[in-house]
Amino acid sequence: MFRRLSFLLVSLLLISTVKAEPIELTISVSASPLQAWRAMCVDWQIRQWTDAESAYFELRSGGPWRITHRDQTLEEGIIETALPAERLVYSYLIDDTETRVSIGFSKSETGCDISITHDEFGSGRSGEKLRSKLLEAWELKLPQLSAYLDRIPGSYLALPYGEATNPAVLLLHDRFGLNRALRDLADSLAQMGYVALAVDMFKGDVTSDMTQAARFLELVNNEESIQTAHAAFAFLRDHKQVNRKRIAVWGLGYGGSMAINLATQVPEFKYCVNWYGTELPNTDQLPRIACPVFNIFANPATNYTTPQAENINRSLTQAGVIVET
Repeated sequence: MFRRLSFLLVSLLLISTVKAEPIELTISVSASPLQAWRAMCVDWQIRQWTDAESAYFELRSGGPWRITHRDQTLEEGIIETALPAERLVYSYLIDDTETRVSIGFSKSETGCDISITHDEFGSGRSGEKLRSKLLEAWELKLPQLSAYLDRIPGSYLALPYGEATNPAVLLLHDRFGLNRALRDLADSLAQMGYVALAVDMFKGDVTSDMTQAARFLELVNNEESIQTAHAAFAFLRDHKQVNRKRIAVWGLGYGGSMAINLATQVPEFKYCVNWYGTELPNTDQLPRIACPVFNIFANPATNYTTPQAENINRSLTQAGVIVET
């Protein structure tokens, strides 16, 4: 009898000291490593694919992070490592236990592989219970993350209030990338009753520096930008709150040139707005534009001569395109 009790006590002791196994998950997405990294630690991107009401990440070693969901539940912890496009490591506080999350981002042939390790749940039954709870949470999160990164990676969707169908605008950024100014424009359009989708054509790169912006233009692949814009248009067209017969494309600078280019390939556009875009597609492609084009240049045109602006209008008009200025 004594031996049996001793064996039972030892067994219980061993169970209570066995650490729960780490959660190890991997997903593959079509986004770039930088887009995937930003989607998991940049406030406005967190709100794009989760039900977060607010998010805050201080991306430095020792910096706090917190996500407040619409039901007022919290996720929070401390950043350990934040290497853009490479690694994100942070503590995750749950049920008075500080767990640890390590996420790696590696380039693949089709985009990016995201590897997640979540551990330090504690020991025994409580550790296993916590592990199960967090595994369930990851299994709910990752399909949402994948959907965002596969369909509109790094992009910003702003919706009007309510469930009605609305006209929509596809927004294409300039040489600085998808910055705060373009997101603010999307929000303003949403307040006016438009569904607005600001597209990331630079795979997560964004800057306020003129020299770096010029470098972006040297490195960008225009065909990839057009493919990204095509995918964004398809997403917008199929969105339940969008009137697919009333979709416009709007672009600034580099985005303006891409807007006209895209209009030669998408006859469904209702309108095309070009701010300072000066690169036109081949002349034989211009007659394919089925919508009016509104070209906006300052007078005299900032950074471009007035004759250049006139030449763009002339080329479009000669191709039979309705041009407004």
